[in-house]
Amino acid sequence: MCRIKILLIWLLFFNHSALADSYHTTIQAFLHAFNVKDVDAMLDNTDPGIAWMYIDGDSIHIETTGHNALQKAMEQYFDDFPSSQSELIALNVSGNFATAIEKASWQHQHTPRSQCSVSVYQFAQDKIMNIWYYPATACE
Repeated sequence: MCRIKILLIWLLFFNHSALADSYHTTIQAFLHAFNVKDVDAMLDNTDPGIAWMYIDGDSIHIETTGHNALQKAMEQYFDDFPSSQSELIALNVSGNFATAIEKASWQHQHTPRSQCSVSVYQFAQDKIMNIWYYPATACE
């Protein structure tokens, strides 16, 4: 009986670890695509019904819904902020959710700027289905 419990615990840990690794890989690929301004690669990591949302106090603002809207928004964003970069600082996985801390960096009038934000990614299989971003703060 003890061997079965140990095996079950090991399997639960392994499956969670494999899932966490898979989500980490997908988020890193998504952020890499963002950093190189490859919108098609960003879309490859997302579900066709992707929703990108911003949390502001007690309100949720839907920025985009679906691949077409995300593509248009990202193309416009990259035109407006060509120096923008994003870096994954921390990641925690629970079920089909991954909570991250991301650092955004860019140049403004030749001066480097940065800010950090909490984001929550929801997955459908191995694709990002929803993203919620919280208000940015100074990075610590």
